[in-house]
Amino acid sequence: MKKLVYVSDTLISVSIRVIKRLWKVEKSNEFPEGLEFAIQLLDRDNKLWKQILRIDNQLHDGKPGVHIHKKGYVQWLDITFEEAEELIGRYANEN
Repeated sequence: MKKLVYVSDTLISVSIRVIKRLWKVEKSNEFPEGLEFAIQLLDRDNKLWKQILRIDNQLHDGKPGVHIHKKGYVQWLDITFEEAEELIGRYANEN
């Protein structure tokens, strides 16, 4: 069971966009809270949206947990969905 419970697509400026998705999933070792999420910060490159960074708790190379994808690297974080939203907001304000 995977049910989308929240989605938001917000323009921060003409060239910065934040997309948030939150799903309710069955509790497991991968998702102990029963929630799966992904938050993306995108930048407009001409007519295309290009990912600046992404924070999610989806499996990465088979490993569970919250992590951030930024410019070719992955950093593991111990944060909640709400904290990930705040972190994305700080990055968005920098751009």
